[in-house]
Amino acid sequence: MVSKSLFLCLVLTIVQCNGHLAFGQNAESYLNTRKKLLTIGGLKKENLKDLFQTGDENIENLINALNDENDEVRTNAQIAIRYLGNKKGMDALFEVYKKSGNKDFIFTGTVPLPIHDIDYKLINLLCPNNSKKTCELPNQYLFALSLDHSTRAKEIVHQLTKNMQENNIDGPLLKYIKPSVSNVIIPNDADLAKLVLENASFLGENERELSSVKFISYNAKKDKALLEIYINGGALAEEWYHIVVSKCDQGWKFFSISLVAVS
Repeated sequence: MVSKSLFLCLVLTIVQCNGHLAFGQNAESYLNTRKKLLTIGGLKKENLKDLFQTGDENIENLINALNDENDEVRTNAQIAIRYLGNKKGMDALFEVYKKSGNKDFIFTGTVPLPIHDIDYKLINLLCPNNSKKTCELPNQYLFALSLDHSTRAKEIVHQLTKNMQENNIDGPLLKYIKPSVSNVIIPNDADLAKLVLENASFLGENERELSSVKFISYNAKKDKALLEIYINGGALAEEWYHIVVSKCDQGWKFFSISLVAVS
């Protein structure tokens, strides 16, 4: 059996040779992050909570994980970075995408604000102007477009809505990009979980009555918070959303929304 110390040395050597760790990066710290990344899928919230709490301080570990040999680690590193919306992490993510030659690279996870140029390119690819087909855009992009009040985002939302209405296309897209979805401001001294649910305007009245919200964690700087909305519509009609809100001068505002599970 290989001892723990020898195993760490082997991992450090392999990772450094592949350029995964910056000089001086602690191998055991990376392995701890890697272990957590292997177990954040679906609704497993404990390690997601920990990565969200510590991710800004340990962003190098998450960046290095984008180049890990394991597919699940690479995928979940992207998810964790997108939850945080950490600029250094997001820049590294898109740099990895560019170096991949755009081949066999799958974007996943939530879409934080502001929407990146590369994310806009994917939006335009999946939902070209004047398309008469149902838009095949992941819901997290639709939420981001609704929350981002930039001219660019508004023009895309207007065009998508117009195309679907003119071609009598119905579906979740119209729900997720309806004008009532807004990046509301929640006061600092408020019950954050309660008001996140009250202002989750993408939910219908019936869905809101069936919903509960759970606070998961602040990040290390406490300028972002991660929450979960659960809709209990019955055994085959359950939905879970993850909401990230970010601190602003007036309080908190929606930073990203993603549908993480359904039953």
